[in-house]
Amino acid sequence: MTGGARSGDVVAYRGTSFISSIVRWWTKSPYSHIGVIWKIKDQLFFVEALIFKGVRIIPLDKLPDQYDVIKTPVNMISDAEVFILKHIADKYSVMDAIRAGLGLKQKDHGGWQCAEFAAQILKCCGMALPERENLTPIELIDLIKKH
Repeated sequence: MTGGARSGDVVAYRGTSFISSIVRWWTKSPYSHIGVIWKIKDQLFFVEALIFKGVRIIPLDKLPDQYDVIKTPVNMISDAEVFILKHIADKYSVMDAIRAGLGLKQKDHGGWQCAEFAAQILKCCGMALPERENLTPIELIDLIKKH
């Protein structure tokens, strides 16, 4: 599944948990979660904001197989790497996730939801994305596919 994957590409995940099922149903999407690939030396990592765990980096090969790699037009640059490292262990925001699902802007930044964090990484890499940063996974994927 990771053939040709590179830093800056996005991983769209199809979770099977109860929460993932609700997210997929509510957003009318096959995906419930999203994150960004970061290649360090020859190792691929998955950078994500995950409910109950917050912002973290894990080896991509630790993910279950229910994901797709979405190619992006960006390259991971040092600004994005600094952004990622600055936010490791930040909290996950359930409220931001709910607001994204309802199409609302975030209020105060008490943490990140997955698509919001991935969008910020892509912006740091130079991708032009709309002002509304609080997107759902499928909304971010649709924007990437338009580039």
